[in-house]
Amino acid sequence: MSRGTDTELYDAVLARRAAALARSGDQQSTSRVEMRVVVVSAGGERVAIPAHGVREIVRVGRVMALPGLPSWVRGVTSVRGEIVSVVDLAAWLQRGCAEDAWFVAVLDGPRGPVAFLVDEVLGLREVLTEELASGLRGDEDRRGPIVATTRDLVSVLDLDAMLEGDALVASGYRRAASPRHDSQGSEESDLWEER
Repeated sequence: MSRGTDTELYDAVLARRAAALARSGDQQSTSRVEMRVVVVSAGGERVAIPAHGVREIVRVGRVMALPGLPSWVRGVTSVRGEIVSVVDLAAWLQRGCAEDAWFVAVLDGPRGPVAFLVDEVLGLREVLTEELASGLRGDEDRRGPIVATTRDLVSVLDLDAMLEGDALVASGYRRAASPRHDSQGSEESDLWEER
């Protein structure tokens, strides 16, 4: 083989690779970001919450159980001095319950903030249109919290469906204005009373 033939062959391989990279770049540029999400784990399942609705994610503090709430509402907690309902996301999605949850994703709802108890925060992600699994997109007629599923089986939640209605808000309770004393005379500082 001559030196010129090797160079020509080498140049031809580089040209084919460059053309292939250019084509894949064109395909990627037509990809549309459907949404940015926070991916969490709830009940052993990966769940995506649209990032624009997440106010913050914090370590869960003490959760005070309140009587008469649905089983998926664990109670209330204080986040930066604000009382918020705590919803067990896994139980609400009927995927078990969060046993050792460390975090809450705080969302601003129309009736006040709601904190969704999650097992783990897995990170932020952009979901591309073509990532949504065919046949697993949400129907226009369907009402419910899961609007789509990605090909790698992350359930994408619908913020409006998550926050509509009164079921997620533990209303009618407020922090007691002053500490009370229990039957032994000890001060209890985390009491809740009905309005």
